[in-house]
Amino acid sequence: MDIRQTLLENTFYHGALESVGYPKVEKENPFSDLGRAFYVTGNHWQAKEWGRKKAMEANWPTFAVSEYSFTNINGLRIRIFDRPDEFWLKAVLMGRMEGKSLPFDIVVGPVADGAIMKYIENQKNV
Repeated sequence: MDIRQTLLENTFYHGALESVGYPKVEKENPFSDLGRAFYVTGNHWQAKEWGRKKAMEANWPTFAVSEYSFTNINGLRIRIFDRPDEFWLKAVLMGRMEGKSLPFDIVVGPVADGAIMKYIENQKNV
């Protein structure tokens, strides 16, 4: 897969409590799925559900889905996960359980849903 072509030819989404006009990688949570990277997905529905989930957890009245079309990715460290495969799961476990980050600025791919989160919580208790 040509990362540059994928990013430059597609639209991506990020669900959060508020609209994110310009992502700031250093502000992201190091204990999130893959560390400090800014997360986007090509799936609008998934971004919307993630924003809704975050709003419910925070007892926040609204959420936003930001849309991105990349035009300049020079100098950015990018990782694309096509699907939640074994490497993705190991990376998520490392981030959630150990606070270790992959060295990326932008991560494109699936969000860890409820089933994955239950698995991770069970792994924490082993």
